[in-house]
Amino acid sequence: MNKSINNLLYKLNKFQWENYMEDKHHDLNLICNEIYDYLSHLGCSSDLSKSELRRLVEYEPSVSTLRNKIDDSYNNGFKDDIKEDVLSLMEVRNKVSKKLGFKDYIDLVMCCEDLDFEILKSLIDDYIEKNLNHAKELINKYDLTWGNWFLNLKNIGPIDLKDIDSLIDKFLEKFGFKEVLSKIKIAYDKDMGYSTKISPDDIMICARKPNSIFDLGTLFHELGHGILYYYASEEDDDSFFNITTSFDEFFAVLMENLALLTMFPRDVSEKMKDIVDLEYMRTAISASFEFDLWNFNEDPEKLYAEHYSKLGIKQDNLRPWYKDSFRSLDSMYIHNYTLGQITAEKIIYKNYNNDCLEFGSYLKNICR
Repeated sequence: MNKSINNLLYKLNKFQWENYMEDKHHDLNLICNEIYDYLSHLGCSSDLSKSELRRLVEYEPSVSTLRNKIDDSYNNGFKDDIKEDVLSLMEVRNKVSKKLGFKDYIDLVMCCEDLDFEILKSLIDDYIEKNLNHAKELINKYDLTWGNWFLNLKNIGPIDLKDIDSLIDKFLEKFGFKEVLSKIKIAYDKDMGYSTKISPDDIMICARKPNSIFDLGTLFHELGHGILYYYASEEDDDSFFNITTSFDEFFAVLMENLALLTMFPRDVSEKMKDIVDLEYMRTAISASFEFDLWNFNEDPEKLYAEHYSKLGIKQDNLRPWYKDSFRSLDSMYIHNYTLGQITAEKIIYKNYNNDCLEFGSYLKNICR
């Protein structure tokens, strides 16, 4: 990749971070248009890399303008009704993907992620089938309904961490990752999880200061993104910009799992594992809904209720389907979390033998 496009992508990441974290109001459409103009002059689609193809769709003006509009609403707490915008975004992504020779947006995403849709769908379906009964047991254990899901999860095992920096240091040292702190900066002043890289030397992480076991999981998940960004771009920035979303989320989910395995007393680890099992069941069902939504969107509310009825919980105060998860911004993303959990479990089972430094070295090589 050319250095000038890298600079544009870093600029976009920086503006996005400042809009989220510093309440600035950068017009992201301007920089998105610059990126699209650059990519559209590189040649025909067959000459582009997979990451460039993905960006050619995401930064096409009809796509990026609508996505940025929804993102503004997301950042403002969804004060506006965005249902029609979300459906329109799906439609224009399909349209632009087809112009590039793909069957639809799903086909584009699968190509750029090196995934097969039928295999992915089968993996998600199998995960639901194998883990649904356990998830229902946990739902009863923690008295979860759709209305209190996140509130109750965040209230599991309140903790009082006096030195979060020391905990992070111990984790990084345990796996030989301590050097990443030279580029990672963590902000605890927003109730959200978010990671990005805004320059070659600045990896930015946002996570709520841990007050519960749920918060701990979020922190180590976001830290996982930061670790990946560091090692993936040790030699050049191109590798960072070519990270697929599926690998990005896999590595973050892997760090969650390693933290619960190695860093906490048994009672805390068991509760962290309960939260992991519940959340990745939720994202599995959410992904299954999205797969159907692309083909059957005449009555998304009914489809949404049908999928979530599998959990056997009261659907009181059911969130509007278009505000759930990251669906407002990308209705082909949430599967990455459950796919990450499936892959993380296999990697740990096959390669982790309680030697943290050896496993850390193995993970560095994967990142590179």
